[in-house]
Amino acid sequence: MIIETVLIKNIEENKKNPLITFIVPVYNTREYLIETLDSISATKNKNIEIIIVNDGSSDESHNTILEWCSFKDIQLTYLKQENSGLSAARHSGIAIARGEYIGFCDSDDWIDVNQYLKMATRAIENFCDIAICRSVVFDNDTGQSYDFYDSWLWDDLLKNNPIRITSGIGEPKIFRLEPNANTRLIRRSFFLDNKIEFPNGLHYEDLPVHLQTLGLSDRVLLYGSTGYYYRVNRPGKITGEKSERRFDVLKSSEIAFQNLKIANQDAKGNFLLLTVRMIFWCGENTLNKDRNKFL
Repeated sequence: MIIETVLIKNIEENKKNPLITFIVPVYNTREYLIETLDSISATKNKNIEIIIVNDGSSDESHNTILEWCSFKDIQLTYLKQENSGLSAARHSGIAIARGEYIGFCDSDDWIDVNQYLKMATRAIENFCDIAICRSVVFDNDTGQSYDFYDSWLWDDLLKNNPIRITSGIGEPKIFRLEPNANTRLIRRSFFLDNKIEFPNGLHYEDLPVHLQTLGLSDRVLLYGSTGYYYRVNRPGKITGEKSERRFDVLKSSEIAFQNLKIANQDAKGNFLLLTVRMIFWCGENTLNKDRNKFL
């Protein structure tokens, strides 16, 4: 795979590694891209860097990114590569990331960057390799927002506390949280030392990483504030379509269980509950002609 470094800004003059590196994979999301990038850069704190990875977009995303970068006085790198999928784009960013923690943001969603900075500070103070925040769903059709489906689980885990430090052994129910890499920060050294990878060429690629990171980490920070805003019901969104791509959840689940390194039965049971829910949801959204085959 050929990766082109299109632009680097303000890296050389900032010798100290940033607190957070945000990696933004981009594929044909020009209409939403500025809102995404503006949300990540909406802070006076200079302790972040942004790595934008254009994964072979065929729309005007490239020109939009270049124009946006020209107006920003922040640490950023813009990479361009042939279309290779979300996992490959994330790995391209991870390979050059400099931050203490790595965060991800899809290029049609947005974040509250100041909540992520607070979350990272709390994670460092409490020696946590992983920090997870709450998320909200934004309906692109109606303009309405609502808590993500796992809000009830967050309430149960936190019990009105603003944060909680736990682990997959201490609190197995954390395996049932939404397996979305975008709602969390992962310490870069933890990511690299444990050789954690998103499976290439598959959708639902966050599922194996969700299990592996929570299974390996002794200290996980649950951060009770909302940091991530997840857009639904937009044209072209993969998770909103009925297609053969739904079969990928079966392979991702298989990879996740193959990587299972935790012996705790409660943890295994809770992860199984999460996986069954995801498989059932994907099964409901297969094409009618594929339904029997999927089941």
